[in-house]
Amino acid sequence: MDDAALTWLLSVGWTVLIPVGVGVGTARWGGTRTMVALAVIAVVSSLTIPAMPPWSQVVPSVGIAGLAHGLAIVEPPVRWKVLGAIALFLGLSEAGTRGVLPEPSGVYRSGYPPWVSVQARQGDAGDAAIPRAACALAFDDPDPPTGPWVLHLGDSMVRGIDPPGGPGAPFRAAWRAQRPDRAHITRAALGTSADVQLLGLRKALPHRPDAVFWYVFAGNDLAEFGRGWPCCDGASLLVEDTTTARCTTPRWRAPGWWARQRQVADHPWLWVQAAPGSRLAQWAMAAWTAVLHHDDLRDNTPPDTVAHAIAAGVEAAQQAGVPIRVVWMPDGARPPVDHPLRNALDRAGLGDVLIVPPFPTDPTAHAALLTGDGVHFNADGLRTLVDGVRPALDAIVPGP
Repeated sequence: MDDAALTWLLSVGWTVLIPVGVGVGTARWGGTRTMVALAVIAVVSSLTIPAMPPWSQVVPSVGIAGLAHGLAIVEPPVRWKVLGAIALFLGLSEAGTRGVLPEPSGVYRSGYPPWVSVQARQGDAGDAAIPRAACALAFDDPDPPTGPWVLHLGDSMVRGIDPPGGPGAPFRAAWRAQRPDRAHITRAALGTSADVQLLGLRKALPHRPDAVFWYVFAGNDLAEFGRGWPCCDGASLLVEDTTTARCTTPRWRAPGWWARQRQVADHPWLWVQAAPGSRLAQWAMAAWTAVLHHDDLRDNTPPDTVAHAIAAGVEAAQQAGVPIRVVWMPDGARPPVDHPLRNALDRAGLGDVLIVPPFPTDPTAHAALLTGDGVHFNADGLRTLVDGVRPALDAIVPGP
């Protein structure tokens, strides 16, 4: 059974079968033993099954199971009244949400069939593909062209997610349309931060690119810095609190169960799929995902640590005589005002970070520049990005 089928089976189990089982179990064996059994299943599955999202699927499902438990022990007339009250509440909430809130942009919408795990559907984002791409960026020498070239360094915002033509192809095409006099090489891996990208930059500098543009996206840079990688004995690629490489050559080791869990997305995809047309479900999942992933400060690296790694890369490029600019990637439609990482870059002496100006601040207009996942740029978004960065390249290397 492949990861997509396993993840779907487990998700369906938690979303549908477990709550039903709790209701039946309560009626037959008693509530206490049933809830204890549910807790044991939750702990064992979240700690041992790599494809099981440990908390995003379990926690809401346990809540529904608790409701099923409560309904199973009350008299039928009360049970129907409670269900009717819940249905009325959800209906009114859905109507109110549609009247007040627009459809959220972001990963809370998906066009994939509900029986396919979104993470497994995105081949570039699989548990095996992410480490391979990140380790290749950190350790493999680039294959630069014989003529003049420009290096574009970053994460999935540069690489794309399963883009047509291969990793980075749409990004390079957007640049070729603007500056065909230079080859445009992308060194980017999704789910990576400045630590991996710093090592990739160091590998590229001896090949003397005409210019380097380092695209910084605050989400990955804060959440993924210091992550353990299987090509460095499962440890982070930089020695703690330094910019020194821990491994000068790859040392592959299969990650343990906890590392596998860290590599599984915490987004409750099936819950989005269960009600794809519900505005209330979309916003509930946006809030839930923010709690679990985007704003989980426990897993975030201090911004000054990330900024220190970026500053080390800028210094290395300057010492090599290679012009380099750091590009601040738009984080949704929010302007980079008082962002912790943006302020940390200032403190690290990188006050000349290039802020790409043409992106609209209106959420609806910004969403039109994104792909269906609500995060990565579509063709129009890439053209907008290149339009904003091209003047900086023209200032370094005048165009035709």
